[in-house]
Amino acid sequence: MKLSIVATVGLVLSVVAIFLSAEMTRAHNPSCPADWPDIDVNGPVINELHHTDGHGDEWVVFGNPPVVRAYPVDEGYAQGYAASSPHETCNWHLTRNEQIYFPEDEEDTTSPAPQGQPGQQPPQQSEAIVVRIEALTSPIIEGEAARFRLTASPAPESPLTVNVAGTQSGDFILGTPATRATIPTSGTFTYSIATEDDNVDELHGTITATLAAGEGYTVAAEPGNAATAMVIDNDVPAISIEAATSSITEGESAEFTLTASPIPASPLMVNLNVTQSGDFVDSSLLGAQTATIPTSGTVSYSIATIDDGTDESHGSVTVTVASSTNGSYTAAGASSDSATVTVRDNDAASSGGGSGGGSGGGNGGGGGNGGGGGNGGTSGTGQQQGSSDCSGTESDVGVSVSNLEVTERDPNGNTYTMRLNRQPDGNVGISITSSNTDKVSVSPSLLIFSGVREDIRRSDYADWDDRQDITVRALDGAAGETVTITHTITLVNATTTPCTWGLPEGTQVHPVTVTVR
Repeated sequence: MKLSIVATVGLVLSVVAIFLSAEMTRAHNPSCPADWPDIDVNGPVINELHHTDGHGDEWVVFGNPPVVRAYPVDEGYAQGYAASSPHETCNWHLTRNEQIYFPEDEEDTTSPAPQGQPGQQPPQQSEAIVVRIEALTSPIIEGEAARFRLTASPAPESPLTVNVAGTQSGDFILGTPATRATIPTSGTFTYSIATEDDNVDELHGTITATLAAGEGYTVAAEPGNAATAMVIDNDVPAISIEAATSSITEGESAEFTLTASPIPASPLMVNLNVTQSGDFVDSSLLGAQTATIPTSGTVSYSIATIDDGTDESHGSVTVTVASSTNGSYTAAGASSDSATVTVRDNDAASSGGGSGGGSGGGNGGGGGNGGGGGNGGTSGTGQQQGSSDCSGTESDVGVSVSNLEVTERDPNGNTYTMRLNRQPDGNVGISITSSNTDKVSVSPSLLIFSGVREDIRRSDYADWDDRQDITVRALDGAAGETVTITHTITLVNATTTPCTWGLPEGTQVHPVTVTVR
């Protein structure tokens, strides 16, 4: 059978079309993406676009629309083109919606430039690359970055991406460290791991960067495969102290509470300095002492006082946070690093006496707890609380001095104290007056003692047996002067009738003579 020329040409074209169709079908699966990202036909140059197709395969797309190319992403090159990646690429003609696979043919001699734009394929590295790592700074303070130097030898002829992992002891790393780093053609790269400057006291720790195997390089042998930087915690606890109660009676213990903020990561020994005013604490408990704060952050500290038989002024015990010898803590400061507890003396005060003693003494007051006083003074402990007569004496009031020296223009002046030796039913005041206010001043001008329970009396009233301070100051031109300070009984808020306590209102007791130097 003879075929016409037209029929013969048609048959040849049909065979060629069938062959090309079979070739394209083979090329499209699996060497081209199952689908492509949405790309504008007239859009700008694509430097580097990561795309996961409908089959879950990952691709990197680049090119200049309407023609773009894609190559499969191998493990180790997910962050961009690498010279040693497979050369097989797939072209996509957007205007024809057609993709064609070119397996290592002439089309594959072009590859992305370092920025991902089409360009010449970099030459293959002629010598094996060894990558090592070292710490640039160690130790670091939390909040600073841990920095490591990556070195490729010989230097790569094109940017080289390597795998690296950051790990830690402790809890310092901020966020998630990068798992890849790209070494440029200079051959070195600084890899950083950020740390957090928190407010947690913790043990010092470390951050380690370790190289992992990948394409195009070899990891150096130990110790060049990993590097470690020490991290110093900068959250030193501040120690504060407060008194558990404002005052105690001698014989009781002064209680304090020490607090560390932030709480310590391990038990923390704190240096203390214990001092006293008066004589209430055994010498072994004074001076340099220590206390250990547990990881709960607080601890109680107790100082015993002595219940003696000596009449003395009220005193105090003070505990101060001393400096750390190793920098493990700081004192809180702002008055929070020291606390004081008042210690009240519980022994009757001496109030002096006249020429008489025992029963039927002279006109002077009888001794406090001794024999009876003159002029109606009673024997024994004297007038009891609640008596309605006016048989009290000066012995019901105690004063620490009868003579006092002050220095002219001394801003601190000099001080003495007063207290009651017998509990009143209500409030008793003592007015204090200088006989020459131009030469000598006195402060305060009124002391108030209260016999009612501490929980119901006014907060600005002292307990009846508290010693209260009186400060005397000499003014300009007072040198050589002698001035008398008088103390006059005055009843306060009508809570004590004129003779309930035993001393009528207006009674003057225990004047103090002041000599100015």
